[in-house]
Amino acid sequence: MSEFANIILTPIQKRAFLKIAMELVKIDNLFHCNEVNVLSLLEKEFDIQADDVEMIHYISLSQAIAVLKQLDREIIARIVAVFENIVCTDNDIDIKENILLTAIRMALLPEFSSWSTIISIDDANSDCSTSQLAFVEKTYDANAHEFFDNDYERLFLENELAKAGIKLFYLPSEIKKIESFWTNIENANHNSLALKHSLQFITPIDKRVDIKDAILNFENINLTSFYNTLLLRYKIVPDKIEYSTFFLLKIKSGDLLNDFGNLYTNSDFLVISLDKDVKKRISAFLSLMVKPDLSISVDGYYKFLYEYLSEKCKMLGEMEIGKNNQLFFKNINREQVVFKSFPQSCTLYFLILKYGKSGVASNLFNDAYDFLQNIDASLYQSQGVFDMNLLLSDLENRNCKQAILLHNIIVIYSALSTKDIYSDKFLDYIKQIIKHRSSLKSYINSAFDELNEGGICDSFKINYDSEYKTYNINADISLFKKWEKESCIPLIDSDLWRRLK
Repeated sequence: MSEFANIILTPIQKRAFLKIAMELVKIDNLFHCNEVNVLSLLEKEFDIQADDVEMIHYISLSQAIAVLKQLDREIIARIVAVFENIVCTDNDIDIKENILLTAIRMALLPEFSSWSTIISIDDANSDCSTSQLAFVEKTYDANAHEFFDNDYERLFLENELAKAGIKLFYLPSEIKKIESFWTNIENANHNSLALKHSLQFITPIDKRVDIKDAILNFENINLTSFYNTLLLRYKIVPDKIEYSTFFLLKIKSGDLLNDFGNLYTNSDFLVISLDKDVKKRISAFLSLMVKPDLSISVDGYYKFLYEYLSEKCKMLGEMEIGKNNQLFFKNINREQVVFKSFPQSCTLYFLILKYGKSGVASNLFNDAYDFLQNIDASLYQSQGVFDMNLLLSDLENRNCKQAILLHNIIVIYSALSTKDIYSDKFLDYIKQIIKHRSSLKSYINSAFDELNEGGICDSFKINYDSEYKTYNINADISLFKKWEKESCIPLIDSDLWRRLK
């Protein structure tokens, strides 16, 4: 192959290249003789050994892309040309090959890779379809909606995607279609009953909830809540996607090996940023797609929407914190999360949430407890009264990890508790929180279990990593909102959070 003349790859680059080549060959579940010949030629060209072939089963598609992106622009272009040659060898490009090749082009070629990427998700619930392109946004984007809410522009896009066998999933349009159908049936008085009855054929109805009016559930659906729920459903950590408005297209699912040689499920998604130049980027994406005349099936994101309407998938992916600091799942019923031993348990929960994914080490808790034991409360007396503000100021000025931890626990507990903060006995409650953190963790996790939401609540529980002896919460802080005065704001913008260090 002339494309590889004078190209020298490192062992990891060889494996990354071979990983992508193999995925292109097997994506349509058929091994064509010409494809096998190409693979054999590549193995010979690069002196690929048996160990290299074995190692590709430990590498995800996104990892392989990340390795090859480091190469020079010219070499990347030649590598992409080889990938295109592999797909064209059997003269029958199906939709899966089309999507995978397009995703590889966009993630590797410099003219696209600054605003498109491939992410690989471990153990993702991968029932979304590879033939559906979903518009997703974290926050409302007026420029994007100017394009998608224009019926002419959207129709053109839908028609172009249809030529490649892909269906656009734009939530506002899908809601309008379903509302139009169910509000125009013959007996309008039975719209909700008809919708409920039809949903029973599509997805199981949640038996725990009395359906009042299924059509009213549409009022609870918006693109932001859809973003949070979708990412939670497919176990996509928000940090994986840096864009606020984007296309999400599933590429494939498959098995990989972990460090212990055990198989686990892995799903790959193409993410295309629509944060700016919306029309230009859509045109670039369409220009890369081969457009065979194929049909699509109704599943994936549609199934997800139907589950949402049937109240099976009730959680909107957010946690609301009321004015009295009680926690509520923002679902159709807005169920309260009742922590036993509130406010001590809630103090621990907010504390660990504050420290993010790095969490709080058990040793830090122990050091903070010893630090607190050695505090002389008499040093913080003002006119015979214990001065908590003086202690907090002292802890902040010390600027060591255990002092800052104590500062944050005191601030949080002061906000949640009705105990007198101007009593030196107040510090005894802080000691109890640190000392009994394991029990408080159990109370918190049990409260989420009692919601009976299945595994969807696991991200909000407190984890304890026995290897690193660290407590953390997987749910991103952006999923937490707090009511202050008359509005619900991000928790990180609340008065309480501003006081934390």
